[in-house]
Amino acid sequence: MSRGPTPLEVSSRALVELSHLSVSTVILGVGAALLAGLALLSHFRWPRRLAPSFSAVSSGAALWLACQALETLPTDPSVHYRLVQLSFAGIVVLPTGYAVLAARVAGFSGFSGWLGGLVVAFGPALTLVVVLTNDWHTLFFMH
Repeated sequence: MSRGPTPLEVSSRALVELSHLSVSTVILGVGAALLAGLALLSHFRWPRRLAPSFSAVSSGAALWLACQALETLPTDPSVHYRLVQLSFAGIVVLPTGYAVLAARVAGFSGFSGWLGGLVVAFGPALTLVVVLTNDWHTLFFMH
């Protein structure tokens, strides 16, 4: 009659299952979670003129870090490729968000409105469109 696994066997089995996680995966995952929490906190607690751009920067960085953490796991190459594409959605938010945030902190109102933000975001948005449509033209990545 089998008694079942001992607590030591259960913990060693769990350790073997977690052994494929690298230290960088854990660090990137924790960083992504902290940045996502910071984005939420800033959205509700920061001054109205600074919160949207800082939340966008924090959310973009969190998405980027989360994709980087998932890329370190052993996955199928097609999943890895999609994670790289998704990480660009976080990457392209950063320059626009930082530019608008810096303008708002400095008190410059030239491009801190909607129209100015769209002008500043044109280049990164175009980059994101090229990356997401890469399957049709392979201008960015070769499979």
